Amino acid sequence: MKKTHPILILLSLMAIALAISCAATPPPASVAPTEEASPPPATTTPPVAPPPAPPPLSPEDAFKAQTGMTPAEYYAQKEKELNAARDAAINAGAEQLAPEYLLDADGVGLDALAKWEAKDYFAAKDAAEDALAAYVALKDGLEAYELREEIAADAGRLFPEYLSVADNVGLDALEKWDAKDYSGAKDGAAEALVMYTALKDGLAAYMIREEIAAKAERLVPEYLFEADSVGLDALDKWDAGDYTGAKDAVADALVMYSALKAGIRAYEVREEIAGSAGTSALFSQADSISLDALDKWDSKDYSGAKAAAETALAMYLNVAASGERQKALDYRADVAVRQGFSSADAIYSRAIAEYRGQRYGEAAILFDESWAMFKVTAQEALEKRQAAEEALRRSDQRLTESDETARQAELILEGGR
Repeated sequence: MKKTHPILILLSLMAIALAISCAATPPPASVAPTEEASPPPATTTPPVAPPPAPPPLSPEDAFKAQTGMTPAEYYAQKEKELNAARDAAINAGAEQLAPEYLLDADGVGLDALAKWEAKDYFAAKDAAEDALAAYVALKDGLEAYELREEIAADAGRLFPEYLSVADNVGLDALEKWDAKDYSGAKDGAAEALVMYTALKDGLAAYMIREEIAAKAERLVPEYLFEADSVGLDALDKWDAGDYTGAKDAVADALVMYSALKAGIRAYEVREEIAGSAGTSALFSQADSISLDALDKWDSKDYSGAKAAAETALAMYLNVAASGERQKALDYRADVAVRQGFSSADAIYSRAIAEYRGQRYGEAAILFDESWAMFKVTAQEALEKRQAAEEALRRSDQRLTESDETARQAELILEGGR
């Protein structure tokens, strides 16, 4: 019997044991595949019918929704505006100077009325706005025309280039009117009016400056420099196309030059009457107001300075005219030169009325005029008085000489006996 090797026996035993172990272990339990949770079924909402469309607005309601006014309210308001604007255009001379343009504006207004009656309210509103613009353009254009006629000669001589610029704006406004662009015509006419107003005030300021320049340079050169600076600023604004700014600046310059004119004249009158005014309360009051005018100028209140200077001037002239009137009466001018004195006295009475009404600018002019006339009548009365006194002296002398001649004759006759 063949022997089996022990190693082989061991290996066989191990193989048998492994087989038995595998047979005894149950197979792993199969795992069922995991299924994802399904979303809950969507709930379906049955379709909802859209709300019915609102009924279309009536023309009246549609108009109110957009403008905030009922057609009747708008019509009442616009009718007042149109009537006022038309009246203003007529007052500016539309019927006489520009009847065809007035007819155009009326035609636009009638078109607006026709659209209104047809309940085409929005078209009527647009036409009414055009009519209003046309009336305003007509009024401003006529006022600009009147201003241009007033200044044309002097402006054409002194600064024709500025007049030409304003004229071009006015002509452009006319072209817009002809093109039925009434809103554009209104804006153009308003701008032309501003420009011609600036030119008018500029001319007045220039004239006053020319009148006072020499005296102002001697008496108040720093004040003249201030006024000149404002005038130059007005020119700069004009050149920059800021015509409203130019108008405002030149108006300020005119006030300043006018204040200087009144102040210089007040100073001259005061110097002339200071010796004869004595202790006049009105003269002292005028002095106080003159100082107030200087204070206002220094605080840049040029309108206040002008008003104070004109008040002081009127007071000084009141003192001067009243004093000269009394002198004329002392010389019996009311008898000796009755007509001249009466004329002067009538103007003096008007001056007093203006002064009491606090219209000091007008009062100053009238006091100044009456003062000059009283001077003439007083001098004429004095000359007549002196002539009468001389005539009396000569008459007395002749009478004395006649008496002496008579005595001599008497002596001769007596001696001849």
